[in-house]
Amino acid sequence: MKSAHSIPDGAGIAPGSLRRGLRISITASSLGMMWLAVALSMPFVMLLEALGASGVLLGISTTVRQIAIVGQIPGSLLMEWLPRRKLAWAILACIHRALLLAPAWLAWRHPQAPYTIKLIIAAVSASAVIESLGAPAWHSWMADLVPESWRGRFWGKRQAITNMAFMLALGFSGWLLDRYPTGNGANLNGFALLLTIASVFGVADILLHACVPEPAREPALPGRHWLARIVLPLRHPSFRNLAIAIGIWLFASTMAGAFNAVYLKRVFHVSYTGLSAMTICGAISIIVASIFTGYLIERIGARTFAVIMMCVAPLFSTGWFFVTARPIGLTIPFYGEIQTSQALLLTCAIALAASGMFGAVSVCHLSLLGALAPKRERTLAMAVHLCLVGLLTAGGPLIGGLIVDAFTRNPSSLMLMGGTRFNYIHMLHLLYAVIVWTLAVPFMMRVRARRDPLNIAEAFGRVILVNPLRFASGLYHAQVLGAAAPRKRRRRAAEALGAAGAEIAITDLIARLDDPVADVREAAAMALGRIGGQEAHAALLAKIEDPDNDLTLTALRALRIVPDARLARRLLPLLNDRETLVVREVVRTLGACGDPIAVGPLLELLHRTPQGLLVAITAETLGHLGDISAVYEVLPRFRTAATPFMRRALAAACGDLMGEPDGFYRILNREDSAFGSGVSRLLNRARTELLWPRRRLPLSERRTARALLAKLDRAYEGEALKEAAATSFNLALCLARNKYGVAWNGDITAFLQALDCRDSRFTVGAWYLAILNGAFVHMDTSGSLVHVRDRIEIILAVHLAASWIAEIDSPAHPPPPGALSLTSYWPPNKLETGADQP
Repeated sequence: MKSAHSIPDGAGIAPGSLRRGLRISITASSLGMMWLAVALSMPFVMLLEALGASGVLLGISTTVRQIAIVGQIPGSLLMEWLPRRKLAWAILACIHRALLLAPAWLAWRHPQAPYTIKLIIAAVSASAVIESLGAPAWHSWMADLVPESWRGRFWGKRQAITNMAFMLALGFSGWLLDRYPTGNGANLNGFALLLTIASVFGVADILLHACVPEPAREPALPGRHWLARIVLPLRHPSFRNLAIAIGIWLFASTMAGAFNAVYLKRVFHVSYTGLSAMTICGAISIIVASIFTGYLIERIGARTFAVIMMCVAPLFSTGWFFVTARPIGLTIPFYGEIQTSQALLLTCAIALAASGMFGAVSVCHLSLLGALAPKRERTLAMAVHLCLVGLLTAGGPLIGGLIVDAFTRNPSSLMLMGGTRFNYIHMLHLLYAVIVWTLAVPFMMRVRARRDPLNIAEAFGRVILVNPLRFASGLYHAQVLGAAAPRKRRRRAAEALGAAGAEIAITDLIARLDDPVADVREAAAMALGRIGGQEAHAALLAKIEDPDNDLTLTALRALRIVPDARLARRLLPLLNDRETLVVREVVRTLGACGDPIAVGPLLELLHRTPQGLLVAITAETLGHLGDISAVYEVLPRFRTAATPFMRRALAAACGDLMGEPDGFYRILNREDSAFGSGVSRLLNRARTELLWPRRRLPLSERRTARALLAKLDRAYEGEALKEAAATSFNLALCLARNKYGVAWNGDITAFLQALDCRDSRFTVGAWYLAILNGAFVHMDTSGSLVHVRDRIEIILAVHLAASWIAEIDSPAHPPPPGALSLTSYWPPNKLETGADQP
């Protein structure tokens, strides 16, 4: 669709002039919103309603505008033939805007004449035809003028500003019409005055556009028949599918939306000011949505965003089924109390929530059209596109009008919530939802302008399936992050994006990883870590692997916030880094990732690290990973640790490996608060558990185990450490005999080997208790096989005993494939010191 040698957007125009021209265009269009607010919105519909128009005539008044779009094709051929577009467009547009004076004169001079409605519709039709002749020139002019990289944000900004003007115009219209009564044969002077004002503003819009520059364009291909030129754009599947999708979307939207105000006026007698308030709420919604629509289009793609909005918008139509006539009084500060109705409040809420989605689809449409339309003969291509859209849309208001008249002649007997009768508005909104979901969405999904940054499923997860407040916060702070803000504000914005989990802002945060300010770089890295996901993790890994960056430590910490097991393989090579601080962070991050593939390299690291903080960190990480083979490296380090800090850290790692994860850590904290509080509480809970029947522990053995637990408690309270160690080992013998059928025969080697075949975790614990009881003291050369020496070793023994009792009926833990064998770490030996038989 695009020429290989196309002229760049805005070619021949200096950047300063281009920006100034775009600002003038937005200002001029804001003036034109007065014309649009009157001629194409509630006031014009209410004029026809005041004249007594039927539903069909109301539908025809909208349908003729859509059919008139066919005039864009001859208009585009004319504009392609002319050397410049702007003058011809201005002449036609001024005539089109000035024709609104005809309905104004008829409303003023002939409000009761039987031909007034027909003449007004004829004037509107003529105006629409003239508009269609000139519209292709404006669309192609803007498409050539706005650079492709600016499209999303420009159209979003334009829509936000022009809708502000639209909102003000509607508010003024409602106020003015309520000043002039229209019922019981009254004149329509209010409508006449309003139409006149709108026509003046509309012409001013066109005249101000004279200051907007017009870029050069490529000439049409010579020697081609006009019919071939018309058909050519439609051969492009995406160009055709976009037109069909938008046409069906507008068909369904106008079929239902054209009669919202009519329903409220006829059924609930809402005032013109109330109807304006509803439309103003819709304009506010569009303004707010427009601020962020351009940004969202850049982040997730125009087609993807349009599909999401089309899927969600019809859901708000359910609100019309809950509209009632119940009066409601509202107290407004500094104004007083006003009386309104539930119908008006609810429809205003619906407009406030849903209208922004219609505006978003409109911006997506313009963005996609600018991308798909060919540079050469763009005016004609856009005319063909809009003509197809208009023809598809044309039937919506007419069919809607037929349904309105059918329900008016034959009211339904079905009653809804609050005593409201099922009416034409409910049928129209049901049909709207069905048509959009079954036709418009599938056609939009077939559009392929360029590869969208996110697919539809990912975009749903980032835009819809999130906390709306956090999403709004993310959008705001993403704007701050990309603006020319001070460093502190930008850093806070990055932190807020991370706190909100704003996945939509991942691209913005990745860009800030190269920010000139270190605080901003670090805040962006931590924010990416909090958000998580493949894209964020890939950016952090890229920084870690970059030798010329200062974010390695920060990025490693960030990866621990929302870890992913798939990161482990990329991090393992960093265990050999020359910087000890980097290795420490890598070890901790591997533990957070939880991939067992890290156990072997971490054991090697522990084996070659003689002492220091890295030993404690590595042992803690191995404890988190839970591979039982690691205990044979960690336990000797624990028993020979030189400092209290190192002993506690290694003991916590052993506790995680041999018993309930974090259980030992909790006991240790209680013991730090008050001696005996953690141990006594845990032993009491274990004795309580033994009160209940256990499948693998008969009553007599449960009594024995309870007695041993009580004896262990007394020994610990009396600080009789050797007695506590012997009691703990006797409890292990009792549980081994009843759960695994392994009886003690005085041979520690045979006993542990038999246990190792049944439950590797239990075996490690029994080995540790045997060491505390002195089973290997005569073979000690390093201090790791001596008798029990301090309370922390008994606390660990209590933790093991309580964990075993809690899991007495649980399945065993067989040795994992490739796990290190117990026999690799202790020599055959008979327990010469003996152990009391339980």
